Amino acid sequence: MLDQRAVSVGRKYDFGRGRDHAFLVRKLALRIQKQMASIGLPAERESRSLLESAALLHDIGVSVSANNHHEHSRNLLLKEGLEEVAQLAYFHRSRPDPRDHNAPERILRLSAILRLADALDYSLDQRVLDVLLSRDGDVVYFEVLATGKPILASFRKKKTLFEEVFGVEIRVKLRTVNRSIFPAATWCTVYGSPRPGYPDRNVERGVVEGWIRGAAARGATGVVCLLSERELAYYDDLLEAYRRAFEAVLWAPVEDFRLCDPENLRKILKFLNERDNEDEIT
Repeated sequence: MLDQRAVSVGRKYDFGRGRDHAFLVRKLALRIQKQMASIGLPAERESRSLLESAALLHDIGVSVSANNHHEHSRNLLLKEGLEEVAQLAYFHRSRPDPRDHNAPERILRLSAILRLADALDYSLDQRVLDVLLSRDGDVVYFEVLATGKPILASFRKKKTLFEEVFGVEIRVKLRTVNRSIFPAATWCTVYGSPRPGYPDRNVERGVVEGWIRGAAARGATGVVCLLSERELAYYDDLLEAYRRAFEAVLWAPVEDFRLCDPENLRKILKFLNERDNEDEIT
């Protein structure tokens, strides 16, 4: 679940560079960490909450000054009583090197992940949608899915810590997505509901996770769920049940969540079909 304490602190300072950047860095950092285990790298899953908080709050020092903002972030977070988060925020830039400060091993590893996630949104325009990791021996491939060519100079600069801490070489692959039909689209639509007519029961987590993987592939920040006529009677209860289920598994919170009645189904399906035909990977 989303760390509400981190969100509360972040809002005090507008997340430094704004909510969009902070939540994308959170998503990418957790995506990188989650995939590391599958390619044989230490994933530190027990440190997920710490990484999440640091990703959301690493830039809050910008509210004081953009110059040396990593130091300001650290100081603000120490005042909030978030000592480990403060350490990660301090080390999220390419300098200083946490090894020069005798940082604990997990701070080293999480700093390395955070640096890469932050660098992927260096342009602050959220053009990177996702990152996919694969491995061939000592080479780890970062396949970057983006709506335009991201600025990777910062990534190449910041990848050194990750390479040295984990003993691998990082190579980047870029996949560009063409969103000519609806460039601003960040919605994913799912069909039906797993527990129709039973608003008092939890939505199946496994079903929701399948939807979320599809949503993430499109860079979705919102979800539309299409209901049957029977389910409309339970609209309010289902809205809350679905929201809880989606927030439990999403890499970013579902702030824009809507249920749709059947009258709009044909129109939405037509739009999705057109968009699917246009969104080709090049």
